[in-house]
Amino acid sequence: MADPADFSEMFELARDLGAVPKNSGERLRQAQEVTSRNIKETWSGKLAGSERLARLPFAVTYDQGSAIKRDGGEITSEIGFDKGRVQGPLGTISEFGTPRTPGRGFGAAALSENADDYDKGIQKAIDDSLKELGL
Repeated sequence: MADPADFSEMFELARDLGAVPKNSGERLRQAQEVTSRNIKETWSGKLAGSERLARLPFAVTYDQGSAIKRDGGEITSEIGFDKGRVQGPLGTISEFGTPRTPGRGFGAAALSENADDYDKGIQKAIDDSLKELGL
């Protein structure tokens, strides 16, 4: 049994946990990117087959971003209609509707359908980072 005044194992654990963010960033970015791509593809798939908005599925895009801030890093993803693409400006009408036409909500549905997979990807990224450190 360890000496009650011996905190060396606790300090070692704290040091190892402090290393987790350094080795987890790329894994977390990858998990975010995979889910972003899946949401984009799910959303595009729901839009496919529209006679009047045949090009709208090709206007759905995603962009990844990251930033280092004083209190840590940030990974962002923006998924939606690229207004510069053919029929892209009509995406808002498709998603949210007009006073006469109800919105279809395909983007919100795609996000919801991929939420569990996102959680699993983030958890795997964290688990793999801890495992690499022997934790």
